[in-house]
Amino acid sequence: MEEFTSALRRLKAFNRMVAHHPELSARLVGGEHDFLQWRQASLFSAFREYHLRPVEALRVAETEAKITPGLAAAGLVACALTAWAAAFRKADVMVFSVDKISSKGGRDFRLEGLYRFLETEGLAYVEIFHARLGRAFFRHAWARKRSAVYHEAFDFAAMIRFRHRGDAEARRIASALPCEEFDEADRPFVRALAEKMLRGIVVSRFRIRWYRRVIARLRPKAILSIDDTRHYHEACAAARSLGIPFHAFQHGHFTKYHVGWFSAEAGGSDGMRPDTLHVWSPYWKKELLRLGTNFKEGEIRIGGDPKGDMKSSEAKPYIPPPVDGPIELLVPFETEAPRDEIVRDLKKLADSGKVKIWLKTRPDWDVRVQMRLYGLEGADPARAEAVADAASVLDRIHAVLGVYTSYLYDVLAMRKPVFVLKTSMDGLDGMVLNGLADGFDASAPDAAKRLADACREAAPKLAERAAKYLEGSGDLMTTLEGLGLGGSKERRR
Repeated sequence: MEEFTSALRRLKAFNRMVAHHPELSARLVGGEHDFLQWRQASLFSAFREYHLRPVEALRVAETEAKITPGLAAAGLVACALTAWAAAFRKADVMVFSVDKISSKGGRDFRLEGLYRFLETEGLAYVEIFHARLGRAFFRHAWARKRSAVYHEAFDFAAMIRFRHRGDAEARRIASALPCEEFDEADRPFVRALAEKMLRGIVVSRFRIRWYRRVIARLRPKAILSIDDTRHYHEACAAARSLGIPFHAFQHGHFTKYHVGWFSAEAGGSDGMRPDTLHVWSPYWKKELLRLGTNFKEGEIRIGGDPKGDMKSSEAKPYIPPPVDGPIELLVPFETEAPRDEIVRDLKKLADSGKVKIWLKTRPDWDVRVQMRLYGLEGADPARAEAVADAASVLDRIHAVLGVYTSYLYDVLAMRKPVFVLKTSMDGLDGMVLNGLADGFDASAPDAAKRLADACREAAPKLAERAAKYLEGSGDLMTTLEGLGLGGSKERRR
């Protein structure tokens, strides 16, 4: 979609502006911490929001966050839970995660394999959560019934500590920025964003100091983290200063729009990122290096999937769709896909009478909403149905079609033809470029026939594609044992 390409273009221009402006560069990238690199993902999101809603984005960039009664209540609880965890919990390991509950024990399913290892080994752990301080935060904290360290506890404390503190120097630097690579209409937003980054430096250093105190009190052997490039940097810097290893684990695929994993190329300091980034397989290490990661080659390790072991490449023989029969097409629901284009293309396929669409739904969205957003609500079951567990229909599926989801990579192990739908979003162009999937233009004539033909053409390549993607995949348990984390069963929570 246009907002992605626009955000990437503006982000690169912003990075160049920082690199070539002496005062801005000195503050953001010239010291011990490369604050510009740390904020790449957040800057990309801000520029994307600006493309979609420029007036609202400018207002947010120019406005200081206010302490509302709801925020105050959540902030105080987050501080209390953090203080309790630091004072009374014990930790062989700390786990940096996102405040989501999608598996048993109040955990994020994307780290389920990691949690299983810790529990099997009897290792005591304390979590660090990035959370949104709202109703979900209260629900999740109550459901877990255990204390944890909350990233936003430090943010809330910083809001109180620096509430009345202005930064005239930040305003002076930002207001004088020439912004030569930006259109005149965009310059107020760029200057507001630069000022916000400059003002955020003191908050970032505040977080580091408090992370250091908490981590020093708990003194874990290591910190294991989801690769959250928006929020883990201060925890990482604190751990590094204490000599505690910080290991990040890949949780999803990488595209050119996942800018937090790629170098800002502004000449900042080389450190203060995780000691290692453990990726699923050699394919992803090569892809990161191809895209221009800020990690050194030796820091990227093949470590397995933190959800658990990757699926075996063994699968039933693929049977292409019959010449005169329906094509059973699995389509995963994607929250940020260009829906108008998807609705148009899925309608065309379903209306052909030759394609049955199975919409793989998400557990965190209402099924009816997902069907409606994809234009499939009320459709004849012969043309479209929702399915929560794709495994239940996978044997009958002839192809999988999507736009940007990492699920398209997951099904390679099942030896199904994978097609990247041609839309205004090009996030999975790397998957096509690397020969793991084919592009498909549903807007062209005879879409159903071309889809059937493409399935037959892909059939001889499926085993090779699975091997290319899965070959050399890491084993999570072996990786964690190799980090020296096994065998400590005497210390329990």
